[in-house]
Amino acid sequence: MKKFILYGFMVLLFGVALWWVLSQKSSEAIQSTKAEFTMEAGRLYHEFWANEAEANEKYLNKIIRVSGEVVDFSAEGK
Repeated sequence: MKKFILYGFMVLLFGVALWWVLSQKSSEAIQSTKAEFTMEAGRLYHEFWANEAEANEKYLNKIIRVSGEVVDFSAEGK
């Protein structure tokens, strides 16, 4: 029983240490990365509205600098 508690504590300690290291990661890496596309929010919206499949192929997993006013955002496409 003592070994089980010891191993459980070690796993918990490792998990907390891993979480702490990952949470301390600086956002400087993404801020210094050059955007592949720069556009107004309205243009990006209209490109997805006109042809979502083509826009996904063009912009998915790319860094996009968007300017302008965003009225609504949904990650699930609702």
